[in-house]
Amino acid sequence: VAVTRGEVRASEVSSGWRPKLDFRRYLLSSFLGMAPDILLYLYIGRMGGHWLDDSEGLTIWNWLILGSAIATTATAILIIRHLIHKAVQSVKAEPKPFIESPA
Repeated sequence: VAVTRGEVRASEVSSGWRPKLDFRRYLLSSFLGMAPDILLYLYIGRMGGHWLDDSEGLTIWNWLILGSAIATTATAILIIRHLIHKAVQSVKAEPKPFIESPA
């Protein structure tokens, strides 16, 4: 049975389970998080191939593109680290319920 957007299966209603994150958001976030690394690896591989084949070596444009790829990756790492740190701090700040032990 296909479930369209906004519909919930009967088993999910009875168990009270609901996904916390929309699949499309998860997919987009994963892609955006992995894209800088993937592009950097692809570029480094291509540069290595050209460097081995070309007798001139690396040009200034090659270095600029490589530098921007590294800067983009570093920026993505810092942003993700900040978001994770912020999320962990908010979870730590939430009050925990007090549970009395049976006497």
